[in-house]
Amino acid sequence: MKRCLFIFAIGFWTFFNCEKDSQPTAPSNDKGSKVLATDTIGPEGGAFGVEDFELKIPAGAFRSDNELELELLTTESTFGENNFSRRFRLGLPAEYYQPLELRIQYQGTLTEESYIAIAEDVYTCSLDTITTAYRLVPAKESSGYLVCQLPAPDVEGGLAKTTVADRVQGDKFYITIDGAINGYMTYVSHSDHFKIVFPNSLNAQAKILGNYLEEAYNTFKNMGFEHESLRDWPASVTVKELDVETFGNYYSSGWGDDYGYLEINSKFMDNLDQLRITAGHEFFHLVQALYDPRWAYTQSKSGGVHVWLDEATAVWAEEYFTPVSNYFSSIREGHYMAPFYGMQKGAQGNAQEHGYGMSAMIKYLVQEYGVNSLVSIYKQLQNGKHPVEAVDYYAPQPISYWWGEFLQDYVLGNLYEDVNASFWVKNKWGEFILRSDRDTLFTFSGSYPDLSGKLYYIKLDYAGIDKEAEMVFELTEGALSGEIYIMEHCSNNDIIALDYGSEKVMIPKIRELKEKGSNLFVLVSNSRYVSPYTGTSDIELQVRIVKPANPLSKFDGCSIHLGVWGHYLTSDATETKKRAFFPWSCEGSFEDNVFHGSWDEVDQWGDRQTGDISAEVDLDKEIITVFSFTNTGDYGTYTKQESLSGSNIPLSYQEEEMMSFLLEGTDVCSHIQLTYRWERGDDWEVIQSIECDENSGLEIIFGEL
Repeated sequence: MKRCLFIFAIGFWTFFNCEKDSQPTAPSNDKGSKVLATDTIGPEGGAFGVEDFELKIPAGAFRSDNELELELLTTESTFGENNFSRRFRLGLPAEYYQPLELRIQYQGTLTEESYIAIAEDVYTCSLDTITTAYRLVPAKESSGYLVCQLPAPDVEGGLAKTTVADRVQGDKFYITIDGAINGYMTYVSHSDHFKIVFPNSLNAQAKILGNYLEEAYNTFKNMGFEHESLRDWPASVTVKELDVETFGNYYSSGWGDDYGYLEINSKFMDNLDQLRITAGHEFFHLVQALYDPRWAYTQSKSGGVHVWLDEATAVWAEEYFTPVSNYFSSIREGHYMAPFYGMQKGAQGNAQEHGYGMSAMIKYLVQEYGVNSLVSIYKQLQNGKHPVEAVDYYAPQPISYWWGEFLQDYVLGNLYEDVNASFWVKNKWGEFILRSDRDTLFTFSGSYPDLSGKLYYIKLDYAGIDKEAEMVFELTEGALSGEIYIMEHCSNNDIIALDYGSEKVMIPKIRELKEKGSNLFVLVSNSRYVSPYTGTSDIELQVRIVKPANPLSKFDGCSIHLGVWGHYLTSDATETKKRAFFPWSCEGSFEDNVFHGSWDEVDQWGDRQTGDISAEVDLDKEIITVFSFTNTGDYGTYTKQESLSGSNIPLSYQEEEMMSFLLEGTDVCSHIQLTYRWERGDDWEVIQSIECDENSGLEIIFGEL
């Protein structure tokens, strides 16, 4: 963790999660070494070495003649005062078929347990350079020598995990023999799954580490991983001083799956919180390696195309090994933008660091689909699937279904709390600032890798935005694979999802957002994924500020229907109560939100009627705020004058071609005023007052004639 260490060849331990291919490293022949011996050993076996170093090769270990090389290293041992011998560098064939016996002469007095430190040059992804990784192999004392065995690589067994084309025969690899080591102890964890080698001073901490590793063993077993049956146990764990920035590492072994081991930095053994997290993270790498379909030698050449996925799942899994709620790994820092660079394309740079950031995707998948199904991803990898295909298999829906939703959840802060609105504003891909009425059109365009996204920011700086203005987002290129997600950036720095769409999204009344002090995030996702999942798509997003058409302007007719009781008085002082039924309709039009209609009509009998209707509609409140109606009729022998006005008539229902505003019951009379006068000579009739009951009603309808 924090480093991606990778041993190039089969002989020993290879940190499995690194993407770059490399060839075996030859002896350096620099000032820190000198050649001691070379020899050729064939199938008959033999011995090779010098006085204080001997390698015994049994008959049948080599299947052909192989040249062996031995150098003396004159640089200082990484084990300091715990080293009791000279240091060597040994060149071996990549394949041998029986264990080799290694004997090193030590100097001084040994106490307690002794080991031979064996290492190999490794590639460190994060440093882009060659470094060295070590393992302490238990050794027995024999007449001034420490003796250990180098097991034969699992050449034949490894073929079950690969094709013949993956094998490389005849390569040579070089290992470092850092000499006879003393001052270390061995502890086997309580369930016998881990053999921990550690400095004598860390006895208590080693037992705690054993407990943490057993916890990790059971945690991943409960998820459904089958590591219990995929290798022999116990696994080896070495505690030693590492780089100050490195908590620990897992190394796959060229010997085979049974020899993969862990390395823990002794500097952090007293930091129990970090130790527990490191144990969980690095043990998961061990589990992942057991699902790697490649032969061990092939693994030693490359971390594979799935490096990022291994890191993403391991970083996510850290939350199982801490009591901190809403935990997020510190290793994510600096890699938060990884999901936007493309699920696989982003791994073409530093695959390990890309994986740190892609832990957010694993978090999303587990939240949506459950943790137990995570093992299905690795079973698909084991079957030779590409990591994108394995992830696609994992979820019930295809990646294209949930990719954009995942990115939006990530931006909203629903996954990890180590990112917030301030971070996204700083790391946006582009910005559109609305400053005046002239800012009506802006275009964001770019090349989007498969399964990627870009985040844009829109600042609403113009206070004079039309109150009805809306913002339209439209994909004018790349609409087949792109999706649009609009989010409100609130004045308190919260982010709220507003709307999304595959081609076009409209946000109404953006002036209200401005008045709240809000701005907008615009996420454009690319859900295309075609093997090898590193392609790109050109996507263009057009942003327009438009004033929407008046939704009332299509209505060119209005009708009024009134039913109340009227108290009438006639010229002979007669009082009566009767229904005042009132239907009327006319043509007209809306200007903004006010309807006007008038008439001056003469029928076939010469009767004439004149009048008008006016009504003001508040669409936000969904009411007719005020309305008025007047009509005068001249029928030759008599005349009639009538008027109706009112306020606050609520919307009842709305369809594409009509809107109905309705009042019913006893409340009708409190909203209206009605006048009526009929005259013929000296006779007349008027309404003195109105009365409403449960059958009373007023309906005003706007529609298309």
